[in-house]
Amino acid sequence: MLRSILGKDIAPYVKRHQKLLIAALGLTAVASIFIVIPAYLLKPFVDEGMKMGPDPVSWKIPWIVFEPGAWTSWRMTEKTIVESVSPNRLLIILTGIAFMSVLLKSMAVYLGGLAATALSNRVVMSLRVDLYTKFVTLPLSFYHKRKAGELIARATADLTILQSLIANVLIGLVEHPLTAFVFICYLFVMNYKLTLLVFVIVPMIVGLIRLFGRKVQKHATRVQDATAEVTSAYQETLLCLKVIYGFFTSSRETDRFRTLAQDLYRKIMKWSRWNLGLGPMMDSAVFLVLPAVLIAGKVLFDHTLGELMSMVYAFSRVYSPVKKLAIVNNNLRTLQGATSRVFEIMRTDPSLAEKPGATALGRHSRSVEFRGVSFHYTPGIPVDRKSV
Repeated sequence: MLRSILGKDIAPYVKRHQKLLIAALGLTAVASIFIVIPAYLLKPFVDEGMKMGPDPVSWKIPWIVFEPGAWTSWRMTEKTIVESVSPNRLLIILTGIAFMSVLLKSMAVYLGGLAATALSNRVVMSLRVDLYTKFVTLPLSFYHKRKAGELIARATADLTILQSLIANVLIGLVEHPLTAFVFICYLFVMNYKLTLLVFVIVPMIVGLIRLFGRKVQKHATRVQDATAEVTSAYQETLLCLKVIYGFFTSSRETDRFRTLAQDLYRKIMKWSRWNLGLGPMMDSAVFLVLPAVLIAGKVLFDHTLGELMSMVYAFSRVYSPVKKLAIVNNNLRTLQGATSRVFEIMRTDPSLAEKPGATALGRHSRSVEFRGVSFHYTPGIPVDRKSV
């Protein structure tokens, strides 16, 4: 599962910390379940708790009863939770239950966030050490072909992206679908016909998410490449300041850097257009859903005000995690781009490797003489001794 979501490269690092991963995902699931309780409480709060006068009221919730001997045969009914109490007392009971649900949800979110933060930092810490080990074991020919600034960018900026997005992606892929699923189940229990009527808009939302996700991944990779070029320019300039001053090339170097900075700006803006454009597009597509629920619920199904408010609240809570899931999809695409850049270095094989069964060189006290020896970084192009 992790390999299919995060990729085969980063998944082993996450699996090293399975306890933290399970804790973070488990607490997130608990918080997602508690968040649906206010929807259950909204209907009795309005329809029963807001009644005027001393007449006693009751609190009932939708319930499913299975017929004896056939688990596939069921019918909808109601289950009484509180019976024959005053409206004011029912308001106090409902408010207390809502407060406890919010408190438990908040505690689960806090502890799950701590576990997720620890997971991200430990994963990136392990990857950072392995990347450093890779740097100090690669041959000089590797650095002869690469800019130091680009390598620094991959070891800093790209790892920072991984650190900020790993937990967000994993938590989001559990929290948002589970939250949406719980509210959808509630809506089907309340009125499955109205729920199916509203969900005709789902294919359009899925199409928007897929389109924007592909564009975000493409432009995120370009932004990271341009960032590496800017970082490399900084590094080269700081190392060659004496040469720049000596040959009076400050203006030329400034113009070159301005071109790189402008290119980075253009690529960031292209990425931002797609990354930020999904939310408004989805908001526009879903704008008519809530009024439609109110009209259809009143005209076609004769729902009470409390039932309508409860369903509108539930529909809004379904849309919120779907929208956030679209953002998670964009983050996942950005994460995949940063991961590919980091592991491009990690997958580099040293050009010099000890052959199996090589003879060990023992200690000696005599001199060593080299004759007819050449050296090269690039195969076939020997290094001139005078230029070294």
